[in-house]
Amino acid sequence: MRERCCLDNTFAPPSDAQCETVESIVSRVVRKIGLEEHAWFAELSKAWPGLVGPEIARHARPGRVDGSVLTVFVDSSVWLSELHRSARGPMLDKLSARFGKRITALRFALDPDTPPPPGIRA
Repeated sequence: MRERCCLDNTFAPPSDAQCETVESIVSRVVRKIGLEEHAWFAELSKAWPGLVGPEIARHARPGRVDGSVLTVFVDSSVWLSELHRSARGPMLDKLSARFGKRITALRFALDPDTPPPPGIRA
C-alpha cells in the first residue's frame, strides 16, 4: 500500500487510542444539533400504548416535555379528571421504570388537536 500510494515510511497509522468510533461521533453530533430529544420523544410515543394500556392510549397521548415534566394531552375533560385522579401514580411509575429519571412529573391538559364535541363551538 505504501508503494502504490507513494507514502513516506515515516507515516504510521493511528493507534486505537487515537481513533474514535462512528457511534460516538454520531452521538455527539445528534446531541449538538438537538435531535436527541426528538429521538427520545419518538421512542416514548411508540412505547406509549404498552406503558399506559390500550384504553388510556385511545384517549391520551404524550404532548410535550418541559424539563422533566411530561404534559399528557387528553381528548376530554372526563378523561383528564380520571387520569389526574387515579392514573398519575401508576403512569409515572411505568415511565420511570422505562426511562429512568427523565420524567419526574406528569401534567394533564386537554389536547389542542382534538375537535370540540358536537354542538359546542370553539
